[in-house]
Amino acid sequence: MRPKKVGVAWPSGVRIGSVPSAFLWSGISTWNHSRRLCAEYTRAVAGISAQGVVPGVYPEFALSASDSRLSFGGFVTVVVEADGRVLVLFKESVGWKGNYEGYVFANRPFRASDFSQDYYGRSVLNTPGITEPVVVGTLGDCGLQVKFDLG
Repeated sequence: MRPKKVGVAWPSGVRIGSVPSAFLWSGISTWNHSRRLCAEYTRAVAGISAQGVVPGVYPEFALSASDSRLSFGGFVTVVVEADGRVLVLFKESVGWKGNYEGYVFANRPFRASDFSQDYYGRSVLNTPGITEPVVVGTLGDCGLQVKFDLG
């Protein structure tokens, strides 16, 4: 007699035993990847804020050699606010007309006043110096996955 398959019930009623293992492993892999990315970007932002950069916008800020792989071309856009908050735009890919996909990380959590909605009802980050990227997702309380597309 074969043992009965026992799975853990998910909130949606799907049982783990009925879900393909490739799906489960891809979800775990994605979760681990985003955790690792979050840690690397947070470390890079801490390094930039430790340099004592004066308030302002720095569109072509060069990353250190160890962090240069985190952004397209090894450069980031850094916005330092008067209260000491540092926001960094890491462009993962840059397309035609200046379109990009990437991440915005800060050394402090984002505020509700940092966001608005565009004409299509999408959430947009409003920070002087970073061209209103559409928020695609979040990575913790200090990271956003963003994209900018002129169309």
